[in-house]
Amino acid sequence: MSNQKVSFKTEKELQVAILQEKARGTPDLEIGQKYGVIFRYIERPNTILQGLNISSLKEGDLS
Repeated sequence: MSNQKVSFKTEKELQVAILQEKARGTPDLEIGQKYGVIFRYIERPNTILQGLNISSLKEGDLS
């Protein structure tokens, strides 16, 4: 795992990237470190954009 953080032009791009990571099954800790965000931020895009509980995401949910 890399300690290099990823940057985005818009917050929506960041939120979509987080949702894609969750769909791949990436642990929250790893997502937080990769994107420089806390758990509550990881949880928010999923709830807003998908209307789902973060733990219920599976591969293919973002199609």
